[in-house]
Amino acid sequence: MLPNNDVFKTPKQFLFSFLVLELQNTSSRFVPTSSKSTVGLESLSFEVLTPHLYCFFQVMDEISSMENNIRDLKQAIADKENPLKVAHTRLDKRSLRPNVELCRDPVQYRLVGEVGEISVSIDRLRMRLAEAEASLMALLRNKERLEDDIEVKTNSLFIDRDQCMVIRQQVRHISH
Repeated sequence: MLPNNDVFKTPKQFLFSFLVLELQNTSSRFVPTSSKSTVGLESLSFEVLTPHLYCFFQVMDEISSMENNIRDLKQAIADKENPLKVAHTRLDKRSLRPNVELCRDPVQYRLVGEVGEISVSIDRLRMRLAEAEASLMALLRNKERLEDDIEVKTNSLFIDRDQCMVIRQQVRHISH
């Protein structure tokens, strides 16, 4: 039975607790608790998988926040591109004025500075986007590694619990 929901700060903590309790229930169904060695196996399966599940949920949380960050960076780049186009257009229109010779007045300097600032800002956002995408790839590789670890450990526990336990119980009965 799960504790009161007020204890959990996030839905992920609730899900993690639910999976841990489900793991305990599953292991208690498959492992008879009459033997001292099987009780150790039950606690071992809980101890072996819990840290991996906790890390898995942390990585999933980080992946979610990184995807949100990437989406926000792409949106920020898109938001900066329109003002850059406007500044370029104003600068081009200023250079094409009829009957006015090209001059370097304060307005011209401000337009050139504005184009430069926006370009630098977009370049920085693109660099941050590249870093965020690289971090996301590393998190996805870490997630795959954790999934593989959890699968291997679950399979090992299944083999130990369901296949080897029968042999252990037979050996114990023969020795008596």
